[in-house]
Amino acid sequence: MPNLEYAWTGSLGGQISALSSIDSHESTRLAEGKCQYVSTSPAENENLWSARHRVLDPDDPIRALRLPLSLVPLDLDEALVITALEARSEHRARLHIKPAALDASRPWQVTNSAAIYTRLDAYYDQLQAVRSDLQRVASLSEATVYAGKDKPEGFTETIIPSTAEVCPPTSCGIMAWITAPSDSSMRRLLLALHDADTAARSNVERQTAQLYQHLATELLGCHCSVPRPGVYMLDVASRSDGIISHHRVRHSTASTLLGELRLLM
Repeated sequence: MPNLEYAWTGSLGGQISALSSIDSHESTRLAEGKCQYVSTSPAENENLWSARHRVLDPDDPIRALRLPLSLVPLDLDEALVITALEARSEHRARLHIKPAALDASRPWQVTNSAAIYTRLDAYYDQLQAVRSDLQRVASLSEATVYAGKDKPEGFTETIIPSTAEVCPPTSCGIMAWITAPSDSSMRRLLLALHDADTAARSNVERQTAQLYQHLATELLGCHCSVPRPGVYMLDVASRSDGIISHHRVRHSTASTLLGELRLLM
């Protein structure tokens, strides 16, 4: 049984707040006018989706599952629905650079042939497409550049490459709430967590990923943003026959971006 890491409670018309971990049986106690629920968090992220059967079990206290949207299949089983998407968190990986590897005259201010460490394969492949001189090493202790979210000790400068150069994975940084479609009270409660702007952008990203499922092209990254009010922008990184390509399209509506992308493919 997964560990219960998050517990949430709130009234249907009020705020939802995070509580410390509680026993699963305690989570079933419903005060008048309130609905309590928990999200499960197994030790490994990849096991989160395997806990979905608990949402469908009427005898299980778990009525909603909170997990990264990237773990939710593109073709979701009709027995479950994505009820809410939380506002996207800061999700892009960064280049953290040691002083010895700094060179303001080079792209990303990284010196020639710098030693880079990362566990993000698709991210590194995109870096290499721009800077083929970078040398990947097997451990952080060997590196003068680290590609990841958190800055390690000794790495003084941080650069965030443009999404036109290095595109993050589809749905990166978005947490989703999954419920049974028939659980109307839970779905109404979770609306307080739903971010419509994140939903609009994530829909474009997931539709793009579905499009690439039917192509002989590997999707490396996909990111939809709003660079300024009234403008949606979609960046896509893909690989075909070993060649990495980037596409960027803009439009005033998110729903039209996919059509613009098809014209470039």
